[in-house]
Amino acid sequence: MDLSKKLKQLTAVGIVVVSALLLLFIFFATQTALELWDRLQSAPAALFYGYLIFVGLIVGAVIWAIIKLLLPAKKRKDGAKNIDKESILQELDDAESDGMETERLRHELDILQQRKEAGTIHIALFGDVSTGKSSIIKALLPDANIETHIKGGSTQDITEYTWRSQSGDKLLLTDLPGRNEATGELDEMAQDEAVRAQVVIYVTDSDLTRSQFADVVTLQSYGKPLLLAINKSDRFNDEEKALIKGRIEEHFDSKLKVSFITSGGMEEVTKVYPDGRE
Repeated sequence: MDLSKKLKQLTAVGIVVVSALLLLFIFFATQTALELWDRLQSAPAALFYGYLIFVGLIVGAVIWAIIKLLLPAKKRKDGAKNIDKESILQELDDAESDGMETERLRHELDILQQRKEAGTIHIALFGDVSTGKSSIIKALLPDANIETHIKGGSTQDITEYTWRSQSGDKLLLTDLPGRNEATGELDEMAQDEAVRAQVVIYVTDSDLTRSQFADVVTLQSYGKPLLLAINKSDRFNDEEKALIKGRIEEHFDSKLKVSFITSGGMEEVTKVYPDGRE
């Protein structure tokens, strides 16, 4: 006999047996419930209502336990711990006394405290190599001493440029090394700076690649204002811009702002004359 046919027959027999057992269970359960109900009706009122209350309490406890298991627990606001500088330092002291290394965390706190006292808004420009981060800063701060090159990866270090308004407000633009271009250490430094900044501008010169998409998702998880700047946008017509913006908005919520910009740059053009000269 064919193996698959035999399995089908066994499955059919199993279904018949399970169905029969289920019907028997329903029959005996119904019979027992009816007999119990008849006896309760002839019992004293105190026993009748006491039994119903007892059963109701058990059913309510089961429902409550199921709700507690299935629904996410809500955080109690009244028991929330107040997080401030003093409490964080106390936790670091406790961790240090337990043998944990806290030097890097203390250094990070010092940097954040210095920025808070300075009152400067920090904006970090993040993105792949050669997308035009340095050119954007040069367009915003034309008097700044910034070198831009055709060869990718001109930004090898984290560089800061300060803008001051007439009223004294300070805006600090941080030019970060291009992603995947610098060494692993610099790449980590760039990400740390993106975490510290109040505003992050992610620069690209085309639709997002898979790695760029992952970058934007990570930066968005920091919960700070994020602007996606699509540089060199003069290469796209209005229809192409609408398509790019539409694809990006399909994957991100309204918190991600998209802007098309052109910050200048250089382009190599080869002209061929009729005699073959270039």
